[in-house]
Amino acid sequence: DAAPDGQRFLIVEPLEARIVRPGGELREVVIEGIVVHEDQGNRASVIGTIVDLTEQRKSARLLAEAIDELNEAQRLAKLASWRLNGLTQQYEWSEHMYELLGVPRSEAPSETLFYQHVHPDERAYLDSLRKRARSTHSLEPFESRLVHANGEVLHVVFRAAAQTNAAGATIGYRGVIQDITERKVLEEQLRHSQKMEAIGTL
Repeated sequence: DAAPDGQRFLIVEPLEARIVRPGGELREVVIEGIVVHEDQGNRASVIGTIVDLTEQRKSARLLAEAIDELNEAQRLAKLASWRLNGLTQQYEWSEHMYELLGVPRSEAPSETLFYQHVHPDERAYLDSLRKRARSTHSLEPFESRLVHANGEVLHVVFRAAAQTNAAGATIGYRGVIQDITERKVLEEQLRHSQKMEAIGTL
């Protein structure tokens, strides 16, 4: 770019680099600059800045690690979490929610998409609980069934709570869904074993 006084400016693309301070400490920085060319005397000068990104990058890495650990903890505990923004009516799902339902992560989370995976025999009951929760702003934990994309029926426990602002007004909801299918199978096996044992003693 040219300036009225005969100067020409060349903007240099930002460059990320690592520098070592005198004490040996490594810092991550981004270097930005402008080269100023003087038409008279064919001179050039550089004006630039160096911004230290070390702490920002460290915080981002720690946040990413915390999210990974949370996702792994939810996977091990068979927990899936969700959040509904009451203002935008937009849903947010955890990584394990997609896994629980067998839904591709490219799908946008929504109430319609979730209800497609609610067991047909549970939809009326779940709908009544949802309406009650919106009027009372509370919901007791309850068991229900979902259907994975592969057709597998899952036994789950729902837990949810309203989110409020400083004035006490409800601004959204958040909750967790825990897969208890394995527990249900074991309980059924135990009941069957006890029944067979009782028959054997007759």
